[in-house]
Amino acid sequence: MVKPRIVELDAGVEVRQLMNELLGVSTHLRCDTLREERFRSLALADLLVRESERFEQVSPAKAEDLAELARMIADQPYPADLLPQAGRILIRSYSLQANARRLSRDLHGAEVFFEKAMAGLAGPAATGERGFYCQRLASLREEQGHREEAAALLLYAVDLFREAEAAEAEGACLCHLGFLSLGENDADRASGFFGRARGLLSPGWLAARCGLGLALCLAARGKAGAARELREHSRVPGDVVPDPRTLLELDWLEGRLSAVLDEHQEAVGRLNSVRRRLFLQRRLLDAALCSLDLARVFVAMERESRIQELIDDLNRSWPVSFDQVRVVLALKDYRQAARERRGLERAALDAKDLIRRPMAILKKL
Repeated sequence: MVKPRIVELDAGVEVRQLMNELLGVSTHLRCDTLREERFRSLALADLLVRESERFEQVSPAKAEDLAELARMIADQPYPADLLPQAGRILIRSYSLQANARRLSRDLHGAEVFFEKAMAGLAGPAATGERGFYCQRLASLREEQGHREEAAALLLYAVDLFREAEAAEAEGACLCHLGFLSLGENDADRASGFFGRARGLLSPGWLAARCGLGLALCLAARGKAGAARELREHSRVPGDVVPDPRTLLELDWLEGRLSAVLDEHQEAVGRLNSVRRRLFLQRRLLDAALCSLDLARVFVAMERESRIQELIDDLNRSWPVSFDQVRVVLALKDYRQAARERRGLERAALDAKDLIRRPMAILKKL
């Protein structure tokens, strides 16, 4: 067995030079390049994993490519004392590839990669890797409509990251739990999660997202002044936001917050901008959810007739399918409740559930 030339897990100059050289090789030649002894380096694989994580939101395709290179390096014969390092890298690389598939809307592909990561978790995996896996699997389960399972995975990940002393990752999971609770209209529980997360997160876009989530909770509980103050403190310069997808998420939160604060014109402007960008990105389920947020603003402005514009946009932008029928039905149901002035909060929750969960349509049969 050829002993790997670099075994320490750091990102020193030599390792980064190796990575840059590897990425400079044509894609179809990389397999041959990786057979060279100098590229059989767990330090290189670890750096590729970290680079993949950095590109998760920016470019899922690039994140997947980087994670696959890390997988190819780690999935080679190594001396026994290096096998735990290689195993940890494999778990992360498979989890990153799974998350990249989810972000690209390939949910089946995501499941396949998570199953591969699970094989590594059957052994003595470190708590950090278990948390890493659970955190990303939670996003898939949420997207599939299994919100209770997503919450359970995130709570487990919080415990694992706390044990591993990974404060930022723990804070990210708590923030995610806050938004899951907000989605169930449980502002009190969400506030607790956001408050804990803010004590762990460093300044940046994730802390900003957490702050806006807490501001939403304050506004929902009638504390408009505190919500506006927190909104101002939570805003970050554009150059702090790593990618357009994250900027869109922050704008969406600001639009939702403006809606709850009865800043109707501001809410309409922001939510319309977000909705158009979601259509351009082909994130059609998210576009439907944003349309529902905008429909609620129209109802508050006593302009529920404009909901038809949102329905027409969904019909035009979405190919005829079961999903299209489902989300259009959700908007129509909410419009009907608005016309009859009955149970608007319940109607909004039911519409959101119908958009998120395909099987929720069975309630209507």
